Amino acid sequence: MRKALLVGINAYSQNLLQGCVNDVKNLEVLLASHGDSAASTNFDCKQIIADTPSDEPITRERLQSELKSLFEDEADTSLFYFSGHGFRSEHGGDLVTQDFGEGGMGVPMEEVLKLANEALLTRRAKEVILILDCCYSGNLGSVEKLQANSALLVEGLSILAAARSYAPSFEVGQSRGGIFTNLLCSALEGGAANVLGIITLGSVYSFVESQLGAWDQRPLFKCHVASSSVLRRVPPSIDLAILKKVCKYFASPDFVYPLDPTYEKDKRHAPEDQLEVNTEHEEIMAHFRKYAAKGLLVPEPKQEYLYWAAVRSESCKLTASGKYIWELVNRKRI
Repeated sequence: MRKALLVGINAYSQNLLQGCVNDVKNLEVLLASHGDSAASTNFDCKQIIADTPSDEPITRERLQSELKSLFEDEADTSLFYFSGHGFRSEHGGDLVTQDFGEGGMGVPMEEVLKLANEALLTRRAKEVILILDCCYSGNLGSVEKLQANSALLVEGLSILAAARSYAPSFEVGQSRGGIFTNLLCSALEGGAANVLGIITLGSVYSFVESQLGAWDQRPLFKCHVASSSVLRRVPPSIDLAILKKVCKYFASPDFVYPLDPTYEKDKRHAPEDQLEVNTEHEEIMAHFRKYAAKGLLVPEPKQEYLYWAAVRSESCKLTASGKYIWELVNRKRI
C-alpha cells in the first residue's frame, strides 16, 4: 500500500493564503491513480484542508496526530505533502498551523523528520517522501541541523522542498496555487516522464528546477535511496511495440544503420536513379523519427534531419539514451 497525507491551509488569522487548498486538491487527483491506460490505483490519499474559518481548524495537535497516524501504519511508501506558511525558528523551521502564537508556530520540521526516520528504521515504511511547499522549506533535513543533532537521513527517505532554507515560496493565485506545486502537478501529468512514461521524484525535481529558471525561488532535493521508485506512470511517449523494435533495427548499441532514399516518402531531392518505393523502409523511417524526437537516435554524420540522411544515402545511430533503451529491451526489461 502507498499512503499520502496532503495538508493545505489557507485560513490563517493573519497573512491569509489563497492557493494552498487548491494545491492539495489538484495534487490528490494526480497521486490517487496512475495516468497510463490502466489508470490503476496509486496512493491512498487523505487530505486535510482549511479553506475558510468555518472549516475544522488544522492545529498543531491535529497535524501531529495525523502525521503520527501516517507514519505508524505500515506502507510501502508514505508520502507527506504540506502547503501553507513556513516559519524560520531557532530549531530550524516550522510548518505553521492555524493556532500559531506564543505556544509555538506549529509543527517543527525536525519533528516530521524524526517521525519519518522512525518509520523507516522500524520498517513500517519501505520508503518515505516528504514534499513541502512553504517558505523556508529547505530547513527540512538541512545539513547544519543534522550535524547539530547527530541525526541521519535514513535510507529510503526523500525530501523535495519548494524553497531554500532562507527563501520564501510564492503563490500564483487562488486557482493555480503555489508556483512550486503548479509545476509539481505539471511534472506528474507527464512533464517529468521518461520515454517509458515513468515519473520519479528525481525527474520531478529536474523538471521543476528547470522551469523555475525565471524565478528567484529555487527548489531543493535531498535523498538517501538506493534506487528511484516510480512516483507515477503515464502513457509512454513511444508505443512500446515500436520501442521494442530497436533491437531488431540495431544489431548492437553501436550499430550504424545505413539509409538510402527508399526510406523517405518525399523523394524530391533524391537522385533520379533512386526513386524506388519501399513501404517497409518507409515504416522503419517513421519509427526512427519517433526515436529521434525523444532523443534516442540521431542522423549520421551530423545531419540536421533524418530526411537528408536518407536522400543522401547516409546513416543514423543511437544516442546514449537510445543505447540505454536498447540494453533494456535486449535484457527483456521492457
